[in-house]
Amino acid sequence: MQCRSFLRTLQGAPVESQGELRKEVLNKITAALLDKNNGDKSRAGGVDAPIADLVALLNAWPNIFTTSSCSGRVSVFAEPTDATRAAGKKGGEWIYVTHGIADADEIISLVQSGCSNGAPLIFRFEPFILAAEARTAADAQHLIRCARDAGYRESGVTGDESSRVIAGIRCSIRLEVPLTDGKQLLVPPEYLRHLTSLANDKMQLNWARAERFRALFRQQFLAQGPPVAHFGIQKSVQGGAVAHEMPHPNGVSGDGSHTRPLVTAVAGEEAAGLRAEPETKPGEDLERLNALRSRQCAILEQLGKLRQDQKELSAPVTSPGPVWRTAPLYAHGIPPAAIRRWGHSMVPLGSKLVIFGGYGGAGAHRRMADVLVYDVPSGTVRQLPISGPGPPVRMSHVAATLSASMLVHGGRAAPDQALGDLWLLDLSAKRSSSAAHVGREASAQWVCVDAEGIPPAPRHRHSAVSVGGSLKSGRIVIFGGMGAGNVLEDVWELRLRGKRWHWGELTCTGAVPGPRHSHAAAVSSNTMYVYGGVRDCGQAIVGSMHALDLGSLFWRLITFDSSIPRPPPLFSHTLTAVGRDRLVLIGGCPEQDPGEVYMFQVQSQSWMLTTAAAEAGCRPVPEAKGFKDALKSAEGLNRKNHSLVCDGGASIALPVTDACAKNLLSATGQGQGIIRNGKELGSPRMIAEAIAEGRLKVCRMPLAGAKVLRSPGERLVQTAHQLLSMAGVTSARVDELLVEVPRKWERLGDLVLVPADSFRAPEWAALGQALWTAVSAALSTDRLARQAPVANTGTRDSQAVLLEGADGWTRHLEGGVAYSLDVTRCMFSSGNVTERARMGRLPCTKETIVDLFAGIGYYTLPLLVHARAAKVTACEWNPAAVEALRRNLLDNHCADKCEVLHGDCRQLAPQGVADRVLLGLLPSSRDGWRASLGALRPTTGGWLHLHHNVKDSEEAAWIANTQAELERLSQELGREWRVLVRHVERVKWYAPHIRHLVLDVECRPDKASAQQLLSSESPVMTAPCMDDGADEKLTAPPPTQIPVPQGKKTSSADSPSEANGSHAAVKVVATAGSGAVAVYSNMTREGFAHVTAVKEPAVLKGLDLGPAVDRWSGAYLKSLPTSSTTLVSVHVCPDPSGRLDFVHKNFKFHTMPLAELVGRCESPGEFPPLIAPDERYYLRSIGTNPRKEPSDIAAAFPDLAADLKVPQLFPSDRLFSSVLRISSGGLRLWTHFDVMDNLLCQIRGTKRIRLWPPLEEAKLYMTGSSSEVTDIDRPDPAKYPLFTSAAYVDCMLHPGDVLDPPAAEAAAAAVEAAGKVLSQLPPHYLTFYGQRCLRQLAATAGFKGRFV
Repeated sequence: MQCRSFLRTLQGAPVESQGELRKEVLNKITAALLDKNNGDKSRAGGVDAPIADLVALLNAWPNIFTTSSCSGRVSVFAEPTDATRAAGKKGGEWIYVTHGIADADEIISLVQSGCSNGAPLIFRFEPFILAAEARTAADAQHLIRCARDAGYRESGVTGDESSRVIAGIRCSIRLEVPLTDGKQLLVPPEYLRHLTSLANDKMQLNWARAERFRALFRQQFLAQGPPVAHFGIQKSVQGGAVAHEMPHPNGVSGDGSHTRPLVTAVAGEEAAGLRAEPETKPGEDLERLNALRSRQCAILEQLGKLRQDQKELSAPVTSPGPVWRTAPLYAHGIPPAAIRRWGHSMVPLGSKLVIFGGYGGAGAHRRMADVLVYDVPSGTVRQLPISGPGPPVRMSHVAATLSASMLVHGGRAAPDQALGDLWLLDLSAKRSSSAAHVGREASAQWVCVDAEGIPPAPRHRHSAVSVGGSLKSGRIVIFGGMGAGNVLEDVWELRLRGKRWHWGELTCTGAVPGPRHSHAAAVSSNTMYVYGGVRDCGQAIVGSMHALDLGSLFWRLITFDSSIPRPPPLFSHTLTAVGRDRLVLIGGCPEQDPGEVYMFQVQSQSWMLTTAAAEAGCRPVPEAKGFKDALKSAEGLNRKNHSLVCDGGASIALPVTDACAKNLLSATGQGQGIIRNGKELGSPRMIAEAIAEGRLKVCRMPLAGAKVLRSPGERLVQTAHQLLSMAGVTSARVDELLVEVPRKWERLGDLVLVPADSFRAPEWAALGQALWTAVSAALSTDRLARQAPVANTGTRDSQAVLLEGADGWTRHLEGGVAYSLDVTRCMFSSGNVTERARMGRLPCTKETIVDLFAGIGYYTLPLLVHARAAKVTACEWNPAAVEALRRNLLDNHCADKCEVLHGDCRQLAPQGVADRVLLGLLPSSRDGWRASLGALRPTTGGWLHLHHNVKDSEEAAWIANTQAELERLSQELGREWRVLVRHVERVKWYAPHIRHLVLDVECRPDKASAQQLLSSESPVMTAPCMDDGADEKLTAPPPTQIPVPQGKKTSSADSPSEANGSHAAVKVVATAGSGAVAVYSNMTREGFAHVTAVKEPAVLKGLDLGPAVDRWSGAYLKSLPTSSTTLVSVHVCPDPSGRLDFVHKNFKFHTMPLAELVGRCESPGEFPPLIAPDERYYLRSIGTNPRKEPSDIAAAFPDLAADLKVPQLFPSDRLFSSVLRISSGGLRLWTHFDVMDNLLCQIRGTKRIRLWPPLEEAKLYMTGSSSEVTDIDRPDPAKYPLFTSAAYVDCMLHPGDVLDPPAAEAAAAAVEAAGKVLSQLPPHYLTFYGQRCLRQLAATAGFKGRFV
């Protein structure tokens, strides 16, 4: 019984604590029995899958528990009739109901078939509803406030503390429409489809609101970590019957006056799925009440039996310990070598293990995509027959099972090609029923899953765990991994909602593990445990263990007693849940002795090291890899042959060169080390001990069982050499011709494209078709083509030549998208893989997109398949490409969302409909610029993604010219738009010094507020570049700082003029707003005087700020002699968004040493929180006497003074103060006003700055010197309607940059001239900052260009 494991908690507990522990265990047992025997009392019989996590989270709070719920449903309901009432049925019945996305065709079919049965049919959408009993009325009101904040405005509380206090959570987004009158259909099928679509939209809104409620509940109720349940259960005997009583919330004892003789709930995560049975009044439904009491009596009888077993279970459990045994392994229908592989996945399915992919196999090792099934009882391994297309070859992927379905995600197809696709393989017995009738094994079929939501970034070496196990109610959770050169730390879940799979990123709190890959994860009791891994792209191996509560999404770091052995830092190991209370860790790198097995005890949260015994000859010698590595380093390993597993796995034979074998044999007889090319292979003692213990034997044996290892390139060269020699070509000429044998080629599906300069000499042509047949065999392909330059025509036709095969059509899979094309008529650039992946991650689920140069769907398909664009209009004039595009739309199941226009996009492009336009034509998309601007919506504008080949030395000038040209074209079209270059994507090198660039350009009307602004959590977000491997995550195109050649001026006409060539400037639009920020390099004091006179913001680059820019790392600051003794006053902000609010003071001051502050900002998970798990920190240094003295870095932090240089741009006597600012990543300072000249010097990290001119002050909702608006990217339009209309500029500061924001000092200088104005102002306006008078001063004195 599953409850038996709970009683094991009592083992080894102190006698004095067993009373409380026994009560806790009894609570858990009761919860499990109720969950198993009683379940939910609703008609569904349990918690709806879409809200299972929410219900679990609510029940994790000790003062409330849920009593009923519904996730929301779409239904068709048959109302009761006289006939049904006469038959004894009180209510109607559902003829269709779903808690997911409704199927319009199914509803139409059911309604049409049932419209004449006499019962009126009603179409309904009912939103999420939940009832929860609270311990006190205050607890219920707290929950209701949280629900109303999430949008459940109709929520309320019934009852009081003298009875049950019930919180009802509900909203009004319901829908109810009559469909039939019992005889005939009242609405046409088209209207039914409209109703279904409307209901599905409401369901999506319903889910989003429930998700918002869950996030708010976790933030408001569980901010201090997952709570411990403390509802008690008491036992009493009444009249010979056993009953359980729950204590009254006020703690009244169980004397019968204040207790309820029914178990109504058990709080805690184990009871997350419970529903409390409402009390039944005497005389109402006695049959139902008796049935309930019977079930409870049965539960209590089982509890009694468990108590009798407690003594037996609490006794020490003895076991012989782990033992390694040889598992039988018989290859059935496949070569034995095909089983050898690594980097594969293996999942259990009943008595079988299912293996997929990996690297290895028979012959030359390679990545694979086959499926092997190992039957544990018989020990046979066979290949599962597959029908239809499947996933491409891969390794380092993850796999997990739900019910009998295996889902595979990610992996890598090449060292630099991470995958992000998702595949499902049905392994259920149903699929084999038809095959069994004809006496053959059933074939399985892969399905490429088109999941809703934004998918995780492509990755490999991540982890995946299956939670729940059921296909309908379970989920798969993935964590970490590596992609595009970055180590990841995000957590995602995959679950089935209705008939569609859905991706969702989980926002976790607590001691987040941080980025890692090659770790291991396992699940026990709704908690995911993660151990080890590699922290970065190097070898920073991790030895910590973290646990994620999958209900509250709270991470915690598990600490261990240093006196108890625990695993060392490891990666590429395994962690497996065995039973309900143990996790077993085996293997890993650095290599571990297989005899040492670490077991993690879930109950005690501790490790136990056991020594696994081994049957004779069942375990290969653990030193084999060490000896093999030593042979490699001494150049003694024969790399042309395989290592051999001998004696049934008892020993391993390593092939060595003849010279090494001779040296090795002679050395073993003399007790010497083995010397090869001056390198010693092991010490004499190591070899002598290995030989004496029988761990190492030196012998000669035939290598017939080993096959020569050759890469495809080696095979190709050898094949070409043989063909030329057989044709009588001289050896000298052969060596010359082998230069034309390609070392690289492109594989598209089952077709290989060799480079255009391959096999061009006349000798190759003389070999005829035999050459191409041999080349195809060497490259393991049936079809071969040779690349050629793309035709210099408008249609850019492919001129590739088919060399082997019937035709050039191939189907290529990339990132979960299928591309079919005829390579002899259409081109395909594998180098654009990162740009195709980037398009698939754009946030454009509700957008209409126009692709002006669609081709075969290079970017159209990722936008539809992954980005879930609402509609794409694809323009293409190449007939071959149009044919392939139509085929690809059908193949990827998105033809209904794409309109294909065959012809010249300059004439066919739609006008005024697009939110986004793609111009993916090389070498230039210039001919489509006017059409792209015309395609954007005239009232809101949108985005252009503009491709171009640009010489690297001309990049900055081209970007500036392109922006100016787009502005000019928009004016010609009558659209006064701001054209903002948001991001430059460097896709690849197209040719030497020629780069393929993509500009992300935002075009907005002057009065339209900019959309998709940068998140403060990720100030710099760029998609990957082929040459620099930048961060892969992209939520909105970011700002770009455009380099400025020295001595040249490329700014617009209104830029400040150059001061004798002493500085250069360029206008750079950093993000949405009006205006631009000038960037200057090599600034002099004279040039700075000129710039400050203009009173416009400027970014200064190339200034000497001292060694601080390179030196001030976290480790350096913590290592300073005074860092542990220098105390600083720090703002501690608990807001998860990181927004500091000065008006409402959402922070507290804490004093701490400087070293602690740096540590908390750098690694917050390593310190206990001061206020909340997600808190952030901000230091603004102050003077020794803040009321009388300004801040001085040299006085407050003398150790730092020598590292920092103040820019020599002004007289030293003008320096008023120097302020040190240190903050957590993602923190956002409140919007405020400064009165003095400032130079903001960025030393480490990056900072995004937003500036408003004083004339916009009235729109900023200032209170004193600070704004009430904290979310400047998404302000509340109801509270702050004017904020989004305020003009502003953004800029991004990088290490070494200096920002010169214009001062309001000039406003003070105008006081004399504006004395009359000041005298008319109210007294409270004359504050120290005087910010309330800025608007009048600016208007009166004619100021302009000064910024807040």
